[in-house]
Amino acid sequence: MVLRMWDFLFIYFLKSVIVQKNRHIAFLKKIRFWTVYTEIKDVRIIIKDRGNEKGIKNMKK
Repeated sequence: MVLRMWDFLFIYFLKSVIVQKNRHIAFLKKIRFWTVYTEIKDVRIIIKDRGNEKGIKNMKK
């Protein structure tokens, strides 16, 4: 039973990570689309903050 619980938790964790990655990729695609309409300086700031969760959350708002 313990092993099954751990397996379930591990699968749940993996799923949540995959979902987050997919959201992140979709968001990066949006950024790529925006880069056509923004200045190069803004794009550089976005690329710097790409790995920063707080930066992404602030940009979504």
